[in-house]
Amino acid sequence: MDVIYKYQLRGPSPIIVKMPPGAEILCVQNQLEEPTLWVRCDPKVGFVGRKINVFVTGERVGAAPGKYIGTVLLMDGTFVVHVFDGGEVALIPNV
Repeated sequence: MDVIYKYQLRGPSPIIVKMPPGAEILCVQNQLEEPTLWVRCDPKVGFVGRKINVFVTGERVGAAPGKYIGTVLLMDGTFVVHVFDGGEVALIPNV
Protein backbone atom coordinates (compact mmCIF):
# COMPACT_ATOMS: atom_id res chain seq x y z
CA MET A 1 0.00 0.00 0.00
CA ASP A 2 1.34 3.42 -0.94
CA VAL A 3 1.82 6.18 1.59
CA ILE A 4 2.81 9.84 1.31
CA TYR A 5 6.11 10.84 2.90
CA LYS A 6 7.61 14.28 3.27
CA TYR A 7 11.25 15.29 3.24
CA GLN A 8 12.66 18.64 4.33
CA LEU A 9 15.42 19.71 1.95
CA ARG A 10 18.22 20.80 4.28
CA GLY A 11 21.88 21.21 3.57
CA PRO A 12 24.01 22.02 0.56
CA SER A 13 22.98 20.85 -2.89
CA PRO A 14 22.95 18.17 -4.07
CA ILE A 15 20.90 16.67 -1.27
CA ILE A 16 20.69 12.87 -1.13
CA VAL A 17 17.31 11.87 0.30
CA LYS A 18 16.71 8.30 1.53
CA MET A 19 13.39 7.10 0.10
CA PRO A 20 11.81 3.96 -1.39
CA PRO A 21 12.79 3.21 -5.00
CA GLY A 22 10.31 4.34 -7.61
CA ALA A 23 8.82 7.02 -5.35
CA GLU A 24 6.58 9.42 -7.25
CA ILE A 25 7.42 13.04 -6.52
CA LEU A 26 4.16 14.91 -5.92
CA CYS A 27 5.32 18.46 -5.19
CA VAL A 28 7.79 20.70 -3.43
CA GLN A 29 6.57 23.65 -1.35
CA ASN A 30 7.52 25.93 1.52
CA GLN A 31 6.66 24.51 4.94
CA LEU A 32 7.82 26.53 7.94
CA GLU A 33 10.40 28.35 5.79
CA GLU A 34 12.00 25.13 4.51
CA PRO A 35 11.72 23.65 1.02
CA THR A 36 9.77 20.44 1.58
CA LEU A 37 9.27 17.54 -0.83
CA TRP A 38 6.25 15.20 -0.78
CA VAL A 39 6.36 11.77 -2.45
CA ARG A 40 3.99 8.85 -2.91
CA CYS A 41 5.77 5.55 -2.34
CA ASP A 42 5.63 1.96 -1.16
CA PRO A 43 7.72 1.82 2.04
CA LYS A 44 7.91 -2.00 1.94
CA VAL A 45 10.34 -2.09 -1.02
CA GLY A 46 13.44 -0.83 0.79
CA PHE A 47 15.35 2.40 0.28
CA VAL A 48 17.64 4.11 -2.21
CA GLY A 49 19.12 7.57 -2.39
CA ARG A 50 17.45 10.25 -4.49
CA LYS A 51 19.59 13.16 -5.64
CA ILE A 52 17.77 16.48 -5.27
CA ASN A 53 19.43 19.56 -6.73
CA VAL A 54 18.46 22.96 -5.31
CA PHE A 55 19.49 26.24 -6.94
CA VAL A 56 18.83 29.83 -5.94
CA THR A 57 17.70 32.32 -8.58
CA GLY A 58 20.75 33.55 -10.49
CA GLU A 59 22.92 30.53 -9.62
CA ARG A 60 24.57 28.59 -12.47
CA VAL A 61 22.67 25.36 -13.01
CA GLY A 62 24.98 23.33 -15.26
CA ALA A 63 24.17 20.95 -18.10
CA ALA A 64 22.10 18.23 -16.40
CA PRO A 65 20.45 19.26 -13.12
CA GLY A 66 17.65 16.70 -13.55
CA LYS A 67 13.91 16.95 -14.03
CA TYR A 68 12.37 20.19 -12.78
CA ILE A 69 10.13 19.65 -9.74
CA GLY A 70 9.16 23.16 -8.73
CA THR A 71 10.03 26.59 -7.36
CA VAL A 72 9.75 27.48 -3.67
CA LEU A 73 9.33 31.00 -2.31
CA LEU A 74 10.87 31.56 1.11
CA MET A 75 10.95 34.61 3.42
CA ASP A 76 7.83 36.16 1.84
CA GLY A 77 9.28 35.62 -1.63
CA THR A 78 12.58 37.40 -1.06
CA PHE A 79 14.52 34.10 -1.33
CA VAL A 80 13.60 31.77 -4.19
CA VAL A 81 14.91 28.26 -4.86
CA HIS A 82 14.36 25.95 -7.83
CA VAL A 83 14.31 22.19 -7.23
CA PHE A 84 15.29 19.39 -9.65
CA ASP A 85 15.16 15.58 -9.37
CA GLY A 86 18.57 14.14 -10.21
CA GLY A 87 17.31 10.55 -10.03
CA GLU A 88 18.00 7.54 -7.86
CA VAL A 89 21.54 6.89 -6.61
CA ALA A 90 23.17 4.31 -4.38
CA LEU A 91 23.06 5.06 -0.66
CA ILE A 92 26.41 5.39 1.05
CA PRO A 93 26.32 3.54 4.37
CA ASN A 94 26.99 5.57 7.50
CA VAL A 95 30.52 5.05 8.69
